Amino acid sequence: MCTSMNRSFLQVLLTRFTAVTLAVAPPTVATNEVNSQQVYEILKQAKDIIIVPGYGMAAGKGQKQVGQLAKLLRKQGKKVRFCLHPVAGRMPGHMNILLSEAKVPINMMFELSNINKDFENADVAFVVGCNDTVNPAAYEEGSAIFGMAVCDVWKAKHVFVMKRKRGGVGFAGIDNAMFDYENTGMYLGSLNQRLSELLALMESQYNPEEVKLAVDAPTEQVVTSTEAVISSEELKKFKSYKTIGVPKEIADDECRVALIPKTITKLRKLGFAVNVESGAGEKAGIIDNDFERAGAEIVDTKTAWSSEIVIKIREPLHDKANNKPEADYIEDSKVLVCGIDPAIHKTQMEELKLHDNLTVWSMRCVPRITRAQKLDTLSSMGKLDGYRAIIEAFKYYRGFAGPQFTAAGKIDPAKVFVIGCGVIGLASIGTAAGLGAKVQAFDARAKGRSDGESIGAEIVIDEDLKADEGAGVGGYAKEMGADYYDKQRAFFKRVLKDCDIVVSTARVPGKSELILINEETVRSMKRGSVIMDVSGMNCSLTKKGQVYVDKESQVTISGITSFVGEMPGQASELYSNNMFNLLEELCQIPKNKENTAANFTIDLKDEIADEAVVIQHNKIRWIPYSERVKQASQKPPEAKTEKRAPKPPQPKPEAGPLTQKLIDKEGDDAVEKVAKMDLVSSSLIVGSMIVLALSLAYATDIGFMMNFLIFTLALIIGYIVIWGVDPLLHASLMSETNAISGIIYIGAMLQLYGYNGSFQLPNVCGITALFFASINVFGGFVLTDRMLGMIS
Repeated sequence: MCTSMNRSFLQVLLTRFTAVTLAVAPPTVATNEVNSQQVYEILKQAKDIIIVPGYGMAAGKGQKQVGQLAKLLRKQGKKVRFCLHPVAGRMPGHMNILLSEAKVPINMMFELSNINKDFENADVAFVVGCNDTVNPAAYEEGSAIFGMAVCDVWKAKHVFVMKRKRGGVGFAGIDNAMFDYENTGMYLGSLNQRLSELLALMESQYNPEEVKLAVDAPTEQVVTSTEAVISSEELKKFKSYKTIGVPKEIADDECRVALIPKTITKLRKLGFAVNVESGAGEKAGIIDNDFERAGAEIVDTKTAWSSEIVIKIREPLHDKANNKPEADYIEDSKVLVCGIDPAIHKTQMEELKLHDNLTVWSMRCVPRITRAQKLDTLSSMGKLDGYRAIIEAFKYYRGFAGPQFTAAGKIDPAKVFVIGCGVIGLASIGTAAGLGAKVQAFDARAKGRSDGESIGAEIVIDEDLKADEGAGVGGYAKEMGADYYDKQRAFFKRVLKDCDIVVSTARVPGKSELILINEETVRSMKRGSVIMDVSGMNCSLTKKGQVYVDKESQVTISGITSFVGEMPGQASELYSNNMFNLLEELCQIPKNKENTAANFTIDLKDEIADEAVVIQHNKIRWIPYSERVKQASQKPPEAKTEKRAPKPPQPKPEAGPLTQKLIDKEGDDAVEKVAKMDLVSSSLIVGSMIVLALSLAYATDIGFMMNFLIFTLALIIGYIVIWGVDPLLHASLMSETNAISGIIYIGAMLQLYGYNGSFQLPNVCGITALFFASINVFGGFVLTDRMLGMIS
């Protein structure tokens, strides 16, 4: 919540925003109030509507009417979504709960970060009781809310704002200039009254014949890759600053296309012209006409390659049809984005280096950092590979995935073992667990083991293997010694003999072979078991690109290293999304301006570009992994600790006024004295507590001591159970934490019985505590019910 408000926790609790004057005055009109009839007429013509609920909806209790409005609009064939701001309402997740209560489907609710870019394409932004969360002042430097994430509703064609009256400010204490914009209509008055009027108009004036086609269409207006997404009239409005070329992938086993129509439409709006080679999408199920309807131009091979930016999936290969390398097509290209691997495709690297004015961006070299996750094609494709590896494994396995219970008896679930908990391994674990299999996993890296365990795998590892950390530069597995690999092979021989399916994904950068499953291990496995060597290098009997049954052991061994060809449509969509994110990242300009292709640039000072750009100005910039490891090991200690807070040799204790004076007076030598003083203080406190307990036992009766014991235990249990909940879960699990506080019940119920038939003060306290605990418990279950409605 604090991150979304761009404020610290203490600022949110203890201070208010400071109002300031905006540097630029917004466009204004004399009056912009609208009535229900005017709102209805605009909604009637709109196709894409985004509703933005806020605190006003909660205060006016209008969630059910808003939900009914969304339902009616969807019934009329319109695309309706909700934009949920993280801090809208009284608490994080407040809007989710209210909309769930109103029976709004979860697939209509979108977090701000996932839908904010869609406002510019929306016909109507319908704001219900929001102020600061839709204030454009967040983009003005010097504003009290500068930097806060806001809903960009003013980018929509029409904006309707529901408020009780004109004026008034939000928590930030500043005016919202958007209320006076020319495309904004102020829909003022009582929330319930205005929504009732609007719903009545929609129900009475709605003509089914006018929207018959829309009603017959699917409820969710999802744009697919083959749907017309841009008209010729709209196409003329977009300027073109840069040209993108999408050649056809010529590898026999490649079925993907680098860009799909839906992404091309977004790129056209960003200022890119797109040339697609004829037939580029056929293997992915996308015809040329689909690309044309999305705003692309269908061209020949030479034209696609002569574009300013060429986007491919694979590395440049030899074109058998024209008997020439694809690299020879590059004439006027300035940027080539592809999946070239500098460590493997050395010939292609040398060919590309010869071209002047060429920058080669390798998607395989994008660094594994948080900011680059949206560009990471290896992760996108890895998830598909991991999912499909399990599906294919069960095609070869002769048994059930999950447990089965029949009249003839129980059948145990299949036992799946995953080696390597990277992106592919984690996807395999999740898929196998979802099918009901018993999943075990291994990873040499501590983080990998933690990730695998978090999604349901049982981590199996020997202590001597666990002692050596296998993580290297960038979080990848590092090369270990021969002794370590010998121990691994012995470990796998012992573990895999009882497994039904083994999915091996282990890789070490810079190594072309990593044998973890030798012939002896395969021979010891159960007949009918399956090995999916997705890495292509982990099993000594693997035949790359082939699936066969080992005659001696009857174990099926798959050497297929990529399964994206089995899902070309979805694989193309994921890759295309990565490409759009990349191009958008390279077009970034200051906050209060639009991103356009005119600002496209590759800045090598950026850490992503520095690693991903492998060729520039006729020079290979790529640094082999072994060299990077060497450089990292040679860095001076000072350079390593610059990014972290310096770690003192001995932590200084928290100092009170008197202790601080001692430290100021004697300097660092006082640390040891302060530690001794704290030890003495702690001993005195513990001793005092023991004396107090003995004194109470001597001076009071057994009844009082029982109550005192219960009170002490309640404090301990309450602290462990309630405060032990991760703070990150308090918002989503607020109902459960409230219910947990019902531990008070125990102490309260023990006080309900009377002493010798009398009704005394402890009984009154017990009844009072029971009453308030009941509010917490039953209130918690009510909230739980609302939250479950969100995902039901």
